[in-house]
Amino acid sequence: MFAVARMGMAPFIFPTSDFRLLTSDLCHEQWAGNRPLAALVPPERLFTGLPPIRDAAQRPIGFPYVSLTAEGESFVTRTSSGMLLTIERIRFSIYTRDYDEGRQIAQAISDCFNRRDFAWSRGRVLDIRPGDRLETEDPEDGVWRIARDFQFRFSTISGSRLS
Repeated sequence: MFAVARMGMAPFIFPTSDFRLLTSDLCHEQWAGNRPLAALVPPERLFTGLPPIRDAAQRPIGFPYVSLTAEGESFVTRTSSGMLLTIERIRFSIYTRDYDEGRQIAQAISDCFNRRDFAWSRGRVLDIRPGDRLETEDPEDGVWRIARDFQFRFSTISGSRLS
């Protein structure tokens, strides 16, 4: 996938992995600093992309856990001062065997991220807006997946200027 960056009149295309790493870092930082959320799902159980099936000791990963994925394209704009503004849609997918626990985690995620703005180690989150929500249960194993989307709009400061 690629991000579309608009510089003046001409759009430039960049691999999204460069920009999505920033959003992943931002989410992990915010998660670790939010006590209610970290109490429900410890930060080491927030995975970027597909979660591993087994932990480092080769035991199956227990529930609950959350995966963080980027959905769709990222849009990146450079301001006249050289700062990058990024917009992207992020999905938090909660996996649990207990529906009520999943809804509690989804609410904690919403409390942590919904309509927030804050400084982070590499810039500033300007706005986070809620998006779609999807709840499904796998009939074979009884695992609930509750997916919650957010649109992130943020700026980056260090190392973000384009040449």
